[in-house]
Amino acid sequence: MPVIPASGVVNPVQSGQAYQVQLAYPPASDQDNFAQLVGRIQNINPDAPVTLIKQWINESQRRILDRRDWYGTMVKGQLYVPQVYQQGTATVTLGSTTVTGVTSGAGATGWTTGMIGMQFRGGFVTPICTIVNVDAVNQVITLDLPWSAPSMSGAIGYSIFQGYVSLGANIRRLYQCVNQRNGYPMSCNWPQDILNVYDTWRTYQGWTWAVANYSPTQDGQPQFELYPPPTYAQSFPFLAYIQPPDMVQNTDYPVLGLRGDLIIAGATADALLYKGRGSRYYDANGAAAAAKRYEFELQIAMTRDDEFAPGAGGGGWQYNYGAAGIGADMGAAFNATHGVMAPGTSAFAFSWE
Repeated sequence: MPVIPASGVVNPVQSGQAYQVQLAYPPASDQDNFAQLVGRIQNINPDAPVTLIKQWINESQRRILDRRDWYGTMVKGQLYVPQVYQQGTATVTLGSTTVTGVTSGAGATGWTTGMIGMQFRGGFVTPICTIVNVDAVNQVITLDLPWSAPSMSGAIGYSIFQGYVSLGANIRRLYQCVNQRNGYPMSCNWPQDILNVYDTWRTYQGWTWAVANYSPTQDGQPQFELYPPPTYAQSFPFLAYIQPPDMVQNTDYPVLGLRGDLIIAGATADALLYKGRGSRYYDANGAAAAAKRYEFELQIAMTRDDEFAPGAGGGGWQYNYGAAGIGADMGAAFNATHGVMAPGTSAFAFSWE
């Protein structure tokens, strides 16, 4: 699969398929770093082990992150998809995971290891399988699932395309994706059951306008289906929310937008309840008060976070396709070449929720 040149701030994943700009957390103001946060909890309970304090602080931050999609966890990236490949013919056998191509001559298939991770399909009434290995010398493809249609020898027309994609490490939710080639925003996070009703056979190709949730990758990363699958090589810029790693180094900082005092409030209850009544620092009332303060400060933090990205955490600006339906306003390129709508009109309805 072709690789796009990347700078030092970009993390290529899945053999050049997606690129995700890495997060960095310098303090937005006078934010405490990890060592300073640990020190504040030590002042509350000096008997608590440092390793346990670090765990409390990271757990407090994770609880905050689980409340919503925070602006500070948003990353940008771009997804590269190669052109559909249909050269030569293939031989398939019922119940086998191997597909055999042609090594030479006019009908040579020319399969390469760069196709690993792409999807294979013969016709439109067979399941879509993912390529897990390619023997380029003998022109043999290995699929993740057995071929579940009648055997055919050297006669099947096929397609190799990129229909299932991963957007990089630790993705929590896809926020926005754009079809840059055709010039329109894509509809994100479609459920598979709706897409299966809309197009069970996946008969359409090209003009990709939706990103549907799909099963995770083998290494546990979220995976998505591009619909319809692209036929041309193109890039899809995206915004997504990730699950940041725990703080480890003394100089690590909390996620942008999460104040140190909020994280400390979430960890204070753990510190005051440590070892129960056997500890000289045990304070059940103080722990309960810290928990209340934590909830109060959390609401303030979420309100402030909305100022960075209104609607990113849940509600916000939404659009819906109008009565003209999908295809009536398919973006800049489509509208420029198709007489679909009168000037000044739009099939999209915008609202604030």
